[in-house]
Amino acid sequence: MAKTHRQADLLTAKLREWMSLAQLPGLSIRLVRAGAPLFSCDLGVSDVESRTALTASHRFRFGCLTKCLVAQAVLELEKLGLVEPDAPVVRFVPELSGTGFGAITIENLLTQASGLARGHFQLEPVDDIETLGRLLTSRLHFVPGSRRKYSHWGHFLLGRVITAATGTTPEAFITERILRPLGMNRCQFDGAPECTRDLVEGYWSGWRFGPPSFGSPLERSTHVQIPNCAGGLIGTADEAVLWLASLISGESTSSVGAPTVTDRLLELRARKSYVYTVGGFAVDVLDDGVCHHFSAFSSGSSCFAFMIPRTELVGIALCNNQAVHHELRHLLSDLCREIVGSESLPPVRTWNGARELGLEDEAATDCRADVPTHVYSARDEARRRESHDTSSWSDLVGQYHYPAMGMAEVTLEDGHVYIDYGDKSGCELRPRRGLRFTHTRGPFRREVAEFHRSSETGRVDRFMLGRMVFRKRTARRV
Repeated sequence: MAKTHRQADLLTAKLREWMSLAQLPGLSIRLVRAGAPLFSCDLGVSDVESRTALTASHRFRFGCLTKCLVAQAVLELEKLGLVEPDAPVVRFVPELSGTGFGAITIENLLTQASGLARGHFQLEPVDDIETLGRLLTSRLHFVPGSRRKYSHWGHFLLGRVITAATGTTPEAFITERILRPLGMNRCQFDGAPECTRDLVEGYWSGWRFGPPSFGSPLERSTHVQIPNCAGGLIGTADEAVLWLASLISGESTSSVGAPTVTDRLLELRARKSYVYTVGGFAVDVLDDGVCHHFSAFSSGSSCFAFMIPRTELVGIALCNNQAVHHELRHLLSDLCREIVGSESLPPVRTWNGARELGLEDEAATDCRADVPTHVYSARDEARRRESHDTSSWSDLVGQYHYPAMGMAEVTLEDGHVYIDYGDKSGCELRPRRGLRFTHTRGPFRREVAEFHRSSETGRVDRFMLGRMVFRKRTARRV
């Protein structure tokens, strides 16, 4: 625990003050070094309405941290000789045969370099057959292996790979191969019996990717349905830190010269200045080693987790407010400095990681695609040179709403159209044809937003992002 009871009390008081400023109903933190607890707390409430005190037995949605465990499961299959990283996914998912997705490899999926769209958010459960159908009607956004784009659908396909290789569901394989051996007995996937027991109530401010400011009032979050292999894991803070610690304390090699699953999970990749691991962790450089970290949020819960292998320091912060993972990172950084001094994670990424780690950018020539990268580049350049009628763009301006994602705001500044889904997720919309625009960055980079006019009024009343329909909100009368 903290060095003294007095220090622990002072830190707890600081955390309570910070929770009030950041509108956090509840907060669970665990810090562990070399298997020994350094700091642990469960503060606030699990439910604002009932005022139920948050305890260590309460469970959170781990969100996209699930992807790291799915990657670990796939690497377990690699170790068993059941899959190969450069194998085409179509070998395990025959439905992809004869489509434009045939060039995608398992390694592409693991490293978020498949070219697949992010995937849809919805309130109603969608089974695997419908999810695959939606994926097959989408398109690749770049040559597999040439770039990086975050995708829920990529890990959905990894789940299909696990099923094809083992004959069981990915949820069952991960539970038996990873969770149960570690004693993570209360960790379950969404949809499992009693998965909502002791689950914290999630909150948000009406924006999927966080409120523009913390001044927005909190409300109960919608439960967003995404594939289980993309973000369906539920568990306690103690279980999460137990899993993180296991990645550092595991054996270094399974045999002479042979990498273990953990070695492969933390194997580095670079994309321009951004460095990440095969298992999905982002990587920062510290004075005394590297820090692997992961941010996630889902249905009103947020988390930030980190590992520093050289010092065997791991930590996680979980809370029941949507999309405050950046703030959780700053909180853990300050907490580490208070408790362990310089052996802590940096507050922000401020370095050119690829150069410092001696990594070069992954080359597009490594991909196994029939369509060369320059075809995509030429297509995008041709669209940029097209002339566009901007006279009707002012009609796009306004707030839009989609139940599973909340608010989106479109603005027009100096002849440029911008869209914002919440804090740190705004971007310019690059015009294509008519009222079709491409996201230039953020969670839906390269994906198309298509605006539509009402058949009755002739004015823009909605836009579509894949199958997600954002409807324009009319101004309220005073």
